[in-house]
Amino acid sequence: MNNKIKSGFRFKNGIMSFAVLCYAEKNNTNVALLLSETDGLFVTVIDLGIWQDNYIWYWGHYFSDLSEALNDYNQRLQDL
Repeated sequence: MNNKIKSGFRFKNGIMSFAVLCYAEKNNTNVALLLSETDGLFVTVIDLGIWQDNYIWYWGHYFSDLSEALNDYNQRLQDL
């Protein structure tokens, strides 16, 4: 996995800036809760990684409410 990605890590993709709020790895996959510093949305993602100098993920769920995002993150974490 990618040792660079962990809680507190920040990255930029194009014009979007993200902060990793929560991150966990298990069974060669990962789940993360991101804060889009660009627009204030919270994003739960699976398989966050880097490809050709950009951070990518398999899918993401977008939330405006932190508690909803945390609930989704915790559910995705249990599913790993």
